[in-house]
Amino acid sequence: MKRIIPPEVARALPRGTRGLSQAEVNATRQRFGTNQIIETPPSGLWPLIRNTVKDPMLWFLLGTSGIFWLVGESTEALVLLVSLIPFFGMDSYLHRRTQASIEGLSGQLSARARVIREDGTTSVDATDLVPGDLVEVNAGESFPADGLLLVEDSIQVDESALTGEAYPVRKSIFADEPAGVAEQAIDTCFWGYAGTRILSGKAVLRVVFTGRETLYGEIVRTALGGKQERPPCREQSAG
Repeated sequence: MKRIIPPEVARALPRGTRGLSQAEVNATRQRFGTNQIIETPPSGLWPLIRNTVKDPMLWFLLGTSGIFWLVGESTEALVLLVSLIPFFGMDSYLHRRTQASIEGLSGQLSARARVIREDGTTSVDATDLVPGDLVEVNAGESFPADGLLLVEDSIQVDESALTGEAYPVRKSIFADEPAGVAEQAIDTCFWGYAGTRILSGKAVLRVVFTGRETLYGEIVRTALGGKQERPPCREQSAG
């Protein structure tokens, strides 16, 4: 498989192994947003109530109950009102199940990242990364975003979170530069993916896709029943 980099993304990537300046980071974040792959919904009683009152089934039951009451069918009206109890119970269950799913998916992601910028190497929140950032990743750590490997030291990667593959995957250094004039398809062996973990060795990654544009971000949207639109980071079969 190959991963496609659109020209507008390739043009945002620095050449060589130069780190971004703070001005470049701010400008790139304005264009591509933050590296927030999973948006955690608020927990608690009030968020649950707010989500429940948006459900049209609630208003259907209330409206039908009101009609029965107006025409004198008080028993049927009360039955419908009582049916709201299991309705709220089911909504609460689904809300908690979603929270548990998000916690499980979040466990595959890095909370912090060592990024190389103009002032040297610093540790930042993984959500602060932008396309073009240089990130150091060591054995036992997960890639914080999708990117190309500029440096690698005999790394083996666990990609089971994305592919279900049980065996470690070897990676290679991407020696070329994305041209930025046309779509460029790059083999998956040159990529480090968000949510996958280095088992041995270490690497330096040039971030290309962040947040919802990562492959892991697409999996999360599918798992949580979100929109299924394909992001710009398309894939195509080799050949």
